[in-house]
Amino acid sequence: VLANALKVSKDKFESKGVKSVRARVTNIIDELPEKITVEQFRDLLLDYMKKEYPEMTEYVFSDNELAEINHIKETKFATWDWNYGKS
Repeated sequence: VLANALKVSKDKFESKGVKSVRARVTNIIDELPEKITVEQFRDLLLDYMKKEYPEMTEYVFSDNELAEINHIKETKFATWDWNYGKS
């Protein structure tokens, strides 16, 4: 008797659910006419940006900035809580 009380028809779950819409997300490499490396993609993107935005200049991080970036990466973004904890 208890087992029958716990059975719920599939229709009850389906009627209450919200249908999800598949996101239009893709990997860039799948959209390219020929396969290239990440480094090649980076270089092509930078070349394009330099042509389109000639006023753009390269910013070089100081040693102190790089140390701070690395510290934040290690103490925040590389932690289990940040990557897998509650959101």
